[in-house]
Amino acid sequence: MALDTSFNRVIATTLPLYAPRVTESIVGSISLLWKMAMMDGVETRPGGTQIGEPTILTTNTTVRGYTEFQTLDTTLQSDPNIASYLWKIIAGTEGLSLLEQGKNSNSATAPVDLWDAIINRLALSMRIEVNRQLFLDGLGDGGADLTGLAVGLDFVGSTSTYGNIDSSVFTNWQNQNLTATAVDYTAIANQAALVALMRRLANACSSQNEWPTMYITTREIHENWEGSLVG
Repeated sequence: MALDTSFNRVIATTLPLYAPRVTESIVGSISLLWKMAMMDGVETRPGGTQIGEPTILTTNTTVRGYTEFQTLDTTLQSDPNIASYLWKIIAGTEGLSLLEQGKNSNSATAPVDLWDAIINRLALSMRIEVNRQLFLDGLGDGGADLTGLAVGLDFVGSTSTYGNIDSSVFTNWQNQNLTATAVDYTAIANQAALVALMRRLANACSSQNEWPTMYITTREIHENWEGSLVG
């Protein structure tokens, strides 16, 4: 419906009834960032030249059976190692002119604070961009993008260097992957095959009492998996 701008006594004496907030329609899906926040996977860290994660990649090779007076193996061990990541910056700008600020300064005629609305839009835009870059390889924008899943996970069976650790040298640094048969896993007829494949991958990613806590897939795959849960 078009806004009534005709000049009559109602328009002359009555202001439009504005909602006290701005409704957004730009955040369609930031599921990965949201899930990370829900799992306390988003941290604030103060300073440092880079981000370091001390990591155990190999077992201690001196651990074995010894006879009663056998000399213990004193081979120097190299672990723990460290995975290191560069700091990356995601930023944006907003502006508000003095004229806009003045026009929006009267609460009687401006039910919504323009500056708050602008900053909220900037914050939403940053969340959307962070979520997008979490899936990428960090090479975009001249290497300024976040180092995301595209380099952290190998989907084709090759090795890569992630966190300055070469997964071809340290095989424990490799992720698990399975080669799926050439079937349409979004088809209802292949639900059983889909569930079996997801179960195998989950078990491959499990160790002792640690199990996968997050699953990332397409909407179509997820909906077909959901369909398998319905009796």
